[in-house]
Amino acid sequence: KPMLKKIHDLLEKLNIPNWLAILLFVCLLLRIPSFFEPFYYGDEMIYLTLGQGLRQGVALYSDLHDNKPPVLYLIAALAGSLVWFKVFLAIASLISIVLFAKIAGKIFEGKLKTQKVATLLFALLTTLPLLEGNTANAENFMMAFSLGAIYILLCKKLNIKNLLFSGILFGISFLTKVPAVFYLPVII
Repeated sequence: KPMLKKIHDLLEKLNIPNWLAILLFVCLLLRIPSFFEPFYYGDEMIYLTLGQGLRQGVALYSDLHDNKPPVLYLIAALAGSLVWFKVFLAIASLISIVLFAKIAGKIFEGKLKTQKVATLLFALLTTLPLLEGNTANAENFMMAFSLGAIYILLCKKLNIKNLLFSGILFGISFLTKVPAVFYLPVII
């Protein structure tokens, strides 16, 4: 019971309602099998190869090259294995779902059913293998950074500190996958 109490206290502190906590738990359960998948998706292997090169001190883009910005390779280097790469993806996905729910709460203020449906659709479309939600691709990591930046701009006080932090998150998102640059004009 002490563990459940700690989880409950954490969810309360993060202002995560029960329906969202249940959705996060289901999404995590749906992701667990992907932790044990065999090596089958070529792009993940490329990212992990470059990550291993970085771990061994090989210079990115001069001695080892692929066509993506560096953050994805840094995440792969930090992960070190496919299992941990998928665990990091699961964490990024859960963060994205929470951020999306908070953004939906701001956009659809007073319309709880609409917030829940939008968040459920987002969670399913980004979790299920149908749209490669279980694949450690740059898009899936980029979402967490972009949604974090959008959340700050829509839901927080627009002071210099928050604007700077939002810009940093957009920058990290861009350094994860270049198309993130197209979020900025939409926000502006």
